[in-house]
Amino acid sequence: MSDYRVNELDQKKAENIRRQYVSREENKMEQLQKIDRKAK
Repeated sequence: MSDYRVNELDQKKAENIRRQYVSREENKMEQLQKIDRKAK
């Protein structure tokens, strides 16, 4: 059962890292869209 617990913690860590990466990507997209609107 201890192995399962470690896997569960690793999954939570991975989710947190993924969320940070995804939000950063979304911010990049928002910045690009703002630049796109200004250019038009």
